Amino acid sequence: YVEGLSNGRAFVAAAERARRAGKSVVIVKVGKSDRGAAAAQSHTGAIVSGADIYSAAFRRCGVIECRDIRELTDLASVLPLSVPLRGSRVGIVSSSGGAAVMMTDACADHGLEVPAFAGDTIETLSAILPPFVGYANPVDYGPVYADPDRIEAALHAVARDRGVDVVLFFLGLSPAMAGVIEPRL
Repeated sequence: YVEGLSNGRAFVAAAERARRAGKSVVIVKVGKSDRGAAAAQSHTGAIVSGADIYSAAFRRCGVIECRDIRELTDLASVLPLSVPLRGSRVGIVSSSGGAAVMMTDACADHGLEVPAFAGDTIETLSAILPPFVGYANPVDYGPVYADPDRIEAALHAVARDRGVDVVLFFLGLSPAMAGVIEPRL
């Protein structure tokens, strides 16, 4: 939780040391709006300004900036279980077209690329999914959401794509699939 920093250079240096040591630094930066900055200043006396400057500095030194406490706690629960990314190219596989678009936007917001799939990946997906489903990245497997074999096959096809470093997978709310697909992934 950060309202403002009195010594930005020292913070950046500390964040870079943490990153080199394999540690994640996750922050909720508040006081980004004019009203929020005024509230922070009246609350703690912090001089809060330049939200874009803070965000750019955070990105530069590898700090993960969260929008709110919920996102912060979500990340705190998964980061210890994660492995470092090999790169910034993301394959998205989702049961919902809307969720796929939101994940694509989130990737763009965080400087991640959502690249086109290789030809062999598109060919594999076309054998798994119905013809009216687009085989581009992101993949919406919604029409086959009740078929765990096809979901698993689509996920693995995207994971094998040589242009993808990490896969984001959205299962969505499907009571019929609860507990069925998770152990297979």
